[in-house]
Amino acid sequence: MIEVSGSGYWVIGVSKINKKASHGALSYLSRYSGHFGTYFSWRDIGLSAHRVNLCYYRIAIKRYRKYILFLAILLLVLSGVAVMSKVRYGTPRYLFSFILNPSRQNLPNKQTAAVLILTPQTEKVYVGETLSATLILDTPDKPVNMVEARIIFPTDKMEVISLSKVDSIINLWVEEPVYSNATGTITFSGGLPTPGFRGRTGKLLTITFKVKDAGEALINIENAAVLANDGLGTDVLVETQPAKLLLIKPLAGKEFGDIDGDGRIDLIDASILITNWGTPQNTRADLNNDGKVNSKDISILFANWTRK
Repeated sequence: MIEVSGSGYWVIGVSKINKKASHGALSYLSRYSGHFGTYFSWRDIGLSAHRVNLCYYRIAIKRYRKYILFLAILLLVLSGVAVMSKVRYGTPRYLFSFILNPSRQNLPNKQTAAVLILTPQTEKVYVGETLSATLILDTPDKPVNMVEARIIFPTDKMEVISLSKVDSIINLWVEEPVYSNATGTITFSGGLPTPGFRGRTGKLLTITFKVKDAGEALINIENAAVLANDGLGTDVLVETQPAKLLLIKPLAGKEFGDIDGDGRIDLIDASILITNWGTPQNTRADLNNDGKVNSKDISILFANWTRK
């Protein structure tokens, strides 16, 4: 029997029913009785000990449903992250690093990383000189078999003279290297068969520029991809490193290489320059004013040959 009264309630004759279950019984009975002070029997209402416990569970679920819903959503999110980690990186071990440090979510395993580098990274170049820039592939751990990229350069500051594939690791060219001085672009696409390439200094392409005007110039790499030799075409490129150049105008009177001042750049100027090779006796032979006469000065002289 269960007695429900204003002062309290007792559960009598039902084994294994705890105090919380009694609370559940009270709520259940008061819902249907509509008043207190009434005696009910289990037979009258068909309520068994099992139903009393079920009533308690329903109350508990209703009370804690917000927390249950939160835990369910959290489990779904973690499952999704684990699946994405598995698909992207081939292993879910990045799951916890993703949770602890979300900024690392785009960092793949270092063993799969590839970098495209334009060298020299920084350089001072004088107007009228030529500059050779080399595109290098750095992939020390993961073999790759396909590379493509577009290189951008400022057309008002420099122009391409030539492209060279000599000593390139690429031997199958899908798109031959081509350049446009009108749009300031260089594009190429190529690869190599299995086992691919793995190493620190894989030479891809050599570009020869001529400097036209002074200022700062950024030679950048865009729309690039480096595909792993894994049979899946996985892009393992994580970084591109551009070249940042400082283009300097030579001192007045030297910009054309007219060392003897006769208004022409010819064999006489070349002879004076060679005579002052190394540390110059005649400072006019130092066309770029760097304190020494070397191949850079010859480059300036030949670039402006017979201009005056």
